[in-house]
Amino acid sequence: MENYNKYITGLKRYIPALMLSINMTIVNFAFDTCINNMEYKIGFWVYYIILLLLTGIWEGFHSFFHFKTVYPHASTKSNIIYTIISTLTSIIVFFVLTYFVQNGKPFSCFYPYSHIIAGILFFLTCGVVSTITYIEHFFWGNLIKLDDSVE
Repeated sequence: MENYNKYITGLKRYIPALMLSINMTIVNFAFDTCINNMEYKIGFWVYYIILLLLTGIWEGFHSFFHFKTVYPHASTKSNIIYTIISTLTSIIVFFVLTYFVQNGKPFSCFYPYSHIIAGILFFLTCGVVSTITYIEHFFWGNLIKLDDSVE
């Protein structure tokens, strides 16, 4: 049961809740109705790229220090690999959830939105994140020991 709790906690860690909350707030206020002009589109991409960058920075720092705490004996190379995988996973989760959660809003203001594509992306991402978390919690420690013995 303890491994299951760690696994669920690990899954939760990949969901960038703060950035998703900020995104939902911005979408509900600024993109409640679609306006078809260039400033509106540019404003969307500016705020969205900023949120993606903030998600990456936040997750990068968090995963780097989390790894140092959990695996203090591990090499710097292992820490960097873990940080990159974790950061990319969180950015992908952020992108997919923002596309899926509000029925594509504000993406649907600028591009055709498909519920089928959104659903497929969502469930594929859930599978990938579940697999990464499973490997992290049940195999990463052994991989690190192998990595340290090579160096």
